[in-house]
Amino acid sequence: MMITASEYFSFVVMTTIPAGFLFELPLIIMALTSFGLIDPYSLGKIRKYAYFVLFCISVLITHQTF
Repeated sequence: MMITASEYFSFVVMTTIPAGFLFELPLIIMALTSFGLIDPYSLGKIRKYAYFVLFCISVLITHQTF
């Protein structure tokens, strides 16, 4: 089965854009902190909820292969 150019470019775009956003996320959070929109204490308080949400998202997007 051959992959078409359209499928290949779609795959590349759909993986690079989210990866690029994730790599820029710490800079966005740092900028929001420096502007005073969020503070490190509030980030620390919501960390355990963020871990739970990330776990739920990872369960939903992965395959069930068995």
